[in-house]
Amino acid sequence: MGGQSPALGGFGVVALRGSRRCCRALISAKKHEAKRDKKTCRELPTGAEYVNKADVNWKGLVCPMTTERSGRRTNGEAIESAKPIDADVDCVDGEPSSHAGGPGAANSDRDGALRQSDSSEERESLFACMELLFFAYRDFTSEPDEILEKYGFGRAHHRVLHFVSRNPGLRVADLLEILKITKQSLARVLKQLVDEGFIIQKAGENDRRERHLHVTELGKSLAGQLADLQMERLSRAISAAGPNVQDELRSFLFAMIGDDQRRLVSHLINKTGGEKTPD
Repeated sequence: MGGQSPALGGFGVVALRGSRRCCRALISAKKHEAKRDKKTCRELPTGAEYVNKADVNWKGLVCPMTTERSGRRTNGEAIESAKPIDADVDCVDGEPSSHAGGPGAANSDRDGALRQSDSSEERESLFACMELLFFAYRDFTSEPDEILEKYGFGRAHHRVLHFVSRNPGLRVADLLEILKITKQSLARVLKQLVDEGFIIQKAGENDRRERHLHVTELGKSLAGQLADLQMERLSRAISAAGPNVQDELRSFLFAMIGDDQRRLVSHLINKTGGEKTPD
């Protein structure tokens, strides 16, 4: 079965080779024409009216995906009356750009970028606020911490002294609700303050099972000393921030408190004689 077909003979072999050469020639011609079209698409038309030299989108250019033409192409040369096509459709090397899709698509992309930019700026602004709160609290507690350290106390002792001093007869159950700590943690702190003479416990008049807390003269003195340091820092900061900032500061701090705790905090502050808090 090998060899050339008897039906074709020598003439058939020559015809087959000629056919192959013709196919290769056609393929080569197609490739050359495609390259010429791409080159034409990249060139600016001679004498064309255009808005910006950077524009490479023109009606009439032989470019895939660009079907509107205002003139006829002549041997790949300039096109008559060429005009810029929609700026939202780019043709680069004969291919539409990734944002092609008409004015709506381009506007949507721009709006999305703006929203992303706004979101990024807002996020950075909130980060700055978080860090300012951190540094403000660090310095707000730094001076009291130095004094507490001399007694072997920490910030938990400071909080207990503060709220008991401001609310004489405060129940242990109420103090737990204010501080949001466990009974075991509060028990350790209270024992140390009671043993060293800063706080005393009294049984409730109506319910002897209740424990009511009071500061001693020693506890009142220490609580006052710590409060004076922090109020002095607050006073300097409020004066430096400008007039009417105190009301804005109180509103901001109150808004930072969880919704389920605001009623308790408002009642506690107003009960101790402070200025009225926002509802």
